[in-house]
Amino acid sequence: MTESVSEDYQIRTILSIADKNGFILDAENLNINKSGMDFITTFATAKEDNTKWILRFPRRQDVLERMYYEREVLELVKSQVDVSVPIWKIVSDELVAYPLLKGSPAGTIDPDIGDYVWYIDPKSPPAVYISSVAKTLAQLHRTSIEVVKQFSIRVKTVDQVRQSMAENMEKTRELLGVSDTRWTRWQDWIANDALWPEHSALIHGDFHPGHTLVDKDGNLIGLIDWTEAAVSDPAKDFICVYAIFGEQVLQDMLEHYQTAGGIVWSYMKEHIIELWNAHPVEYALFALLTGKEEHMAGARASLAWSG
Repeated sequence: MTESVSEDYQIRTILSIADKNGFILDAENLNINKSGMDFITTFATAKEDNTKWILRFPRRQDVLERMYYEREVLELVKSQVDVSVPIWKIVSDELVAYPLLKGSPAGTIDPDIGDYVWYIDPKSPPAVYISSVAKTLAQLHRTSIEVVKQFSIRVKTVDQVRQSMAENMEKTRELLGVSDTRWTRWQDWIANDALWPEHSALIHGDFHPGHTLVDKDGNLIGLIDWTEAAVSDPAKDFICVYAIFGEQVLQDMLEHYQTAGGIVWSYMKEHIIELWNAHPVEYALFALLTGKEEHMAGARASLAWSG
């Protein structure tokens, strides 16, 4: 990997990498999105036939392993959910390219403002968005473990997830510090058996509006960016629903999820809320991985919360 995957992408670099991988682009039709933490994404048009493509350029060397892992995930999930998922046509250490899926992101993170630019109404998301997301997550979470074992997918039991979370909390406190208020809440949650599920499931792992593609009515028709997919705690796919849309939308979605065949345990909603409260652990680990000061500062700020 060269400096061409750093954050200061120029159009000529994108064209050069694409050309090297046998993909000739129309230089007049490039739209570059730098909001992703792991990839710079470019919306492009093939010069030969004017077809629309998504090109993803890994930002760092450590992203490559996850990139090739995602290719394995996509082979699995394309037959498990009704919505569209990316079909990768070009894969190299410098580039992933796949045909543009139909639909628009429900919301796109604008790095200039540090917030979403919305296609749907975040204050009142369409009922079809809530129900279709719930249905898709139920389908995904019902994937047979026997099917998963046919692919090289990470698998953790709930006990392993719980233990890993506890260890990561300790690591975060040791290296970055955690407020007493947040630490106490984390430990109460980790110790409370009633909140935790008794089963793990195949999850998307990074489920948020920017990864959901919707039609004009807000119906979910596509799901992208599967790098974090694994067999793990199914609650993880709901934390951004709570964080962005609030508790009532989460409650509505869980009801639709259960109707669609998803397993809802007694304190699932409460567990999701606590999982969101522990989200700074995940961001802290990311900050420690990148070592970038802006990431470290953001992690320290969230860990210092004292309620």
